[in-house]
Amino acid sequence: MFDTMTRETGAGSREIERLDALVMGEQAVRLEVLAEIGRLEARGVWKHDGAVSMADGLVGRYTLSIGTARQWLKTARALQTLPHLRKAYAGGKLSWDQLQAVIGFVAPDNDTEWAERAPLMSVAELRAVNKTVKSADVVEEHHRRRVEWWFGDDRPRFRMTVQMADIEGATLATWLTRWANQYDPDPQTGLYEDFESRCADALYELASQAIAEDRDHDRATILIHTDLATLLDATGTATVADGPALAHDTLRRLACDARLQLAITNPGDGVIGVGRTTRTIPPG
Repeated sequence: MFDTMTRETGAGSREIERLDALVMGEQAVRLEVLAEIGRLEARGVWKHDGAVSMADGLVGRYTLSIGTARQWLKTARALQTLPHLRKAYAGGKLSWDQLQAVIGFVAPDNDTEWAERAPLMSVAELRAVNKTVKSADVVEEHHRRRVEWWFGDDRPRFRMTVQMADIEGATLATWLTRWANQYDPDPQTGLYEDFESRCADALYELASQAIAEDRDHDRATILIHTDLATLLDATGTATVADGPALAHDTLRRLACDARLQLAITNPGDGVIGVGRTTRTIPPG
């Protein structure tokens, strides 16, 4: 694990050697923690704290999530019967993530074999060894697909979560990666924005392009409500229909090239007149 890093960054780098030493030290301490967890579980000391299991005892004593506590416990149990994998991890040949992947399927009788093979495989490759997918699993994940989004209450933020089957997700990830890698660096600094930001730009660009090409302009329009004073002088508020409030700068930018429709209102009576829709910039 560390040899690859050294080759890529230049042998003899004191900074990398220091990081290597710190990571090795962290792994050594983690092994001691896991060994102690295994020893204390065998003695049943968690019962003295009123816990119903060792995992619950770890949660209560160290404010862990139950997922983390179970992961520690699972690893501690596995390493008690997998001495060769334990040695590979202690020697820095395996990362923590590689170790988590490999203990899911290795047994004592093939511990030696996988202590040699696992360091040469990526985390994804190790996870794939133990991944069995049934047709029912594929159908279930397809039915569970969903997209949810919401606007921030106190910040101009939009958030979205996506859940879909892995093959569908791979298609989306491939498209986002390809699109994000086509963006140019900042012309002033020569630096690229981070990958996640470029993926967000790619999604926005996709939606903008689809809206622009939609033949039904009324259905493919982002409707914004504001008043004339806000548009000209930033003295009021503007909101997206069924959405958030907008900053004045955002409103002015969007109004530079949009279809505008004037509605005359009267307090208490609502809209009493609607004008024709016009464009600030003619399509031609």
